[in-house]
Amino acid sequence: MKKVLKETKALRLLLLSVFLVSFFAMPVFAVSQNQQGVVANLVTDKTSYEADETITTTVTVTNSGTNVLKNVHIQYDIPEKYELANGSKNEDTFESVARGDTVKLTGQIKNSNVVTVTPAPDNSQPAQNTETVENIDVTQDNGTAANTFDSHMYVLFMVLFILSGSVLAAGAVKNKKLRKVLSVFFCFFMVFSMLDLSAVNVKADTVAESTMNLNRTITVDGNELELNAQIRFNAVNEDTNTVFDESKTYTRGEWVTLLLDKLNAPLMSADQIDYYYLDSLNSATGTAVETANAYGFLPVPDVEDLEQDIPLFYPDEPCTREFAAYTAVHAMGFNGENTIAMDDWSDANQVKYKDEIKIALVNNFLYLTDNTFYPQKTITGADVKSIFYAIDDLNDSIKLSKDQTYDHSEILDSVVNVAADQAADYSVVKNGDVYEVTLPNKKTTDGIKVDDVIRLPESTEYATGLMLKVAQISQSGDSVKLVCTVPELAEIYSKLDLAELGLPAVDSFVAAEGVTCEYNSNGSITADDSGLYPLSINAGGSTQIPGTLEFTIAEKEITDNLKVSGSVEVEIPDITCIAKANVGWRGVDVDEFTLSISEKIKIASQLELTLAESGYELTNSNGATRFESGRIEIGRLPIRIGATGLSFDIVFFCNVSAKGTASITYTINSTQGYQYKNGASRAIFDFYDSLDFMEIKASGTAGLGLSGVLCAFNLIDLAGYAGEAGIGFNGSFTPHILATDTLYCGDMTLYAYAKSGIDQETVVGKFLNDVCHYTLEFQHLDNDSSNPFKAKFHVENGRVVPECTFGTGELKGLIASADENEPIAGARIRIYSGETLGENLVRTIYTDETGNYSVDNLTAGTYSIEIAATGYKKYDMQVEITENATVYNETLLMIGRNGEDGVGTVTGELKDALTGLPIQDMTYNIRKDWNNTTGAVLETGTFDASTYELSLNPGNYTLEIIKENYITNHINIAVVLDETKTYNVTLSPENSSIDTDNLRIVLTWGEYPWDLDSHLYGKDKLTDSDVFHTCYWAKNYYQGSTAIAKLDVDDTTSYGPETTTIYELNDNMKYSYYVHDYTNGYSSSSTAMAASGAKVQVYAGNVCYFTFNVPNEGGTWWHVFDYDPATDALTPVNAMSYSN
Repeated sequence: MKKVLKETKALRLLLLSVFLVSFFAMPVFAVSQNQQGVVANLVTDKTSYEADETITTTVTVTNSGTNVLKNVHIQYDIPEKYELANGSKNEDTFESVARGDTVKLTGQIKNSNVVTVTPAPDNSQPAQNTETVENIDVTQDNGTAANTFDSHMYVLFMVLFILSGSVLAAGAVKNKKLRKVLSVFFCFFMVFSMLDLSAVNVKADTVAESTMNLNRTITVDGNELELNAQIRFNAVNEDTNTVFDESKTYTRGEWVTLLLDKLNAPLMSADQIDYYYLDSLNSATGTAVETANAYGFLPVPDVEDLEQDIPLFYPDEPCTREFAAYTAVHAMGFNGENTIAMDDWSDANQVKYKDEIKIALVNNFLYLTDNTFYPQKTITGADVKSIFYAIDDLNDSIKLSKDQTYDHSEILDSVVNVAADQAADYSVVKNGDVYEVTLPNKKTTDGIKVDDVIRLPESTEYATGLMLKVAQISQSGDSVKLVCTVPELAEIYSKLDLAELGLPAVDSFVAAEGVTCEYNSNGSITADDSGLYPLSINAGGSTQIPGTLEFTIAEKEITDNLKVSGSVEVEIPDITCIAKANVGWRGVDVDEFTLSISEKIKIASQLELTLAESGYELTNSNGATRFESGRIEIGRLPIRIGATGLSFDIVFFCNVSAKGTASITYTINSTQGYQYKNGASRAIFDFYDSLDFMEIKASGTAGLGLSGVLCAFNLIDLAGYAGEAGIGFNGSFTPHILATDTLYCGDMTLYAYAKSGIDQETVVGKFLNDVCHYTLEFQHLDNDSSNPFKAKFHVENGRVVPECTFGTGELKGLIASADENEPIAGARIRIYSGETLGENLVRTIYTDETGNYSVDNLTAGTYSIEIAATGYKKYDMQVEITENATVYNETLLMIGRNGEDGVGTVTGELKDALTGLPIQDMTYNIRKDWNNTTGAVLETGTFDASTYELSLNPGNYTLEIIKENYITNHINIAVVLDETKTYNVTLSPENSSIDTDNLRIVLTWGEYPWDLDSHLYGKDKLTDSDVFHTCYWAKNYYQGSTAIAKLDVDDTTSYGPETTTIYELNDNMKYSYYVHDYTNGYSSSSTAMAASGAKVQVYAGNVCYFTFNVPNEGGTWWHVFDYDPATDALTPVNAMSYSN
């Protein structure tokens, strides 16, 4: 008996196990689907029918996903009392549907009690009438293929489930323990039934069958009739070459790197990058991030003030689906503008860039899952694959081979065609808006009446023929004269639907006056490998006519002062035009418009601006700088768009501007254009720029552009387009006086520029502007720090050299907060060559964790620098860089942006540098920013006493102090909200006895240390021994009764001044000047002098020639400079050490 019980118990356990497995597996059979980017449509030709009318039904399936669809079965149900009509079928199976392809089933049904006669359906072309549409787009995460068991296995599990459940239930009636087991079982069941165990015992290559159900209700004879359709398919991944692990996730930096690689966009050279993001500076993906930012792919950083805060990119954080979609959409030329009526997905309110996400969805970059986008979900390899497929599809959408061309445009039946044999040698004379047409044969006008629109055949003058509206008809002998006007587009077309390539009419090319042109049928253009950075995002179609147009411009005057000469070689452009639009009396409804132009251009030119030249600065007789620019036309080339009646006449032009002279030779290979599709528009732009040789003595631009109008029958402007690309260069030059000649030395930036636009006065332009409100002008590349097509180089006397031969210098300093004097890490300094901020960016640097910065290899000369830090007010200042020396900036103090409308106070004492005594009665001027000695004056006034006090809005200012018989001085002040800061002012008196051969040295500093001492050494050149040493214990040095050097003022109570004067310079001696921190003289670690704001100013005569700021380094002994009067060479040393 026990044995039987044991066997029964074992059987029950076995059945319990089967019961569990059956329950766990069943939910998977019931709900599993794998429907990714599959769009199904149920279409009827009308919404309402009479009882005797035939109903035409079309079911379409479009594969917009990343997989191939296999065994696609489409079936629609035949309602009760209805039957198939005209030999239709209600189901069909398609073996395979590739990505981007559409299959359809069209059939007809009729009421079986009514006899009807209707043409059989056409299954070869998509249905044109789609008044009633059922559109279902069901999607899930890419790469989550569901698995399913065989149907026989399903039946087996059902049997086992029922059997085991029955036995367990029966046993539970008498067995309390078993009832407990069942209780536990049901708890497990409730948990595990929610788990996806579909992978258990299923082969990895098993393909799930997915099902989609569609239904639509129409009206027949006033009664509702429901139509139903089903689609079944298997989604198969056939991409065996994919490099993506579809489950892998990516960081933001990794995604940007992948995207650039997909676009074939090489990374910018690291030494050419001006880093925009602070955290990309030392990131492994930083170069890719900065390159993407330069191309304009990245969203605007989320900072409070873009102009003043330092943005962060967070390259190591997970890349979200929203960020990936945004960058991909912008990489393909979209700017976010769209008319897509799609914003009802479930988490749309969680999306920040809704316009970009809508564009991404309709172009199948990414998909919704259960009507949810999941914007913050990290992208996977499957997402990357999906986006890359979409990029390929967009690129393919502007490619067109000859066998893909078509013209399904519909010209109205009311248009009267004039036979070619009857209209031979017709002539047209345009008189204002009226066209007078003379036809040689009066039979031609048979059947033509006033208000008819006629189509004249092609002629030598009109390659696509003419469409005109007849206003008057008269006969003159054997000929007939028609007075005509230009018809409206709606009087010609009912629909525009074409995809055609341009066919250039080379024989009809017209060169501009003063320009010669030769057509070389075998010509081609090849760019040098030594070019800048190529960007391959899009490509055009196939060139229909090979060869090049070779222009020669002898010397063409653009303005009174600007002349251009040289040669231009242009490969025959490749034009692709795709247009789909419905035309009616109420206007034009554009569904799709693509105009793509690919060109290769090579220019070798000499630009010369004939103005007086001084140090490579061009000035007129009044001393004002001139900058001339102009455009010259070099020729026109008509392009015929297939046999559509459309043409695109290209006007080639040179656009040049110069300040000085320049010789340049370069090559451009670009594709440009415009595409409107799926309710969104994008600029098509692909660019390659190659520099062969350049000699520059100026700044300017030179480029070749094209413009044209897409015309219907030479009269109606459908779309106007203009594009221009070229090379720009700018820089500033500093004359260095050498022993034998003057060296004009400068840092230059070469950049590519490109711009394009659609004419908003044309048919397409009006639609895009008035209906869609789209931007129709694009500046693809401009001269700014984010231009990826730029190169920096050094020029001496017009020649590019690898490095400056005159000598370079280094700039160092510290950035700190003005209120607490705390160092600021991550502050940004942009360094521009010359006196104008923003024109020629040389370098962008950031402070380290201690607030220090350093930049070397700067050509000697003047620089403008911009200082910015997050949360602070940015400002700028000018600095002078000395060759072969390190220049230390004074500590750059930053003012917080809070309370900008409040006030702060600065106060101080006014002293004579020579005596250290107070002075009064002086004029002051306040200017914005630091070291600003010539800019606009914000405030002016007088100081009557020997102390002053000013109340100003928080910010950085330059305080200028002017007093009669004193040398004007400028000090930089930082005004902090609700605080008082002290800035003492020292003025050096003018003195006729101090000529340019003698020196005065003035030391000033802050409150602490209390006592800084000046030390001047005079040494014999031959013996290198000290001749004299002036300091606080030996203030004067005389030779006989002649004063040689004096310590004029010795200050021991903070601020200074401490002044030393050399009255008699000796060519046989050299002089060295030092500053000693007497307060901390015995310290071996003090940094007090570095933090003191100490400044040394060197005067010769009545001019301050040098200003030295204390280095931000520890030390108590500052060697400031050495001076050799024999060569008049003052050499900055700026070395810190410790000494007592």
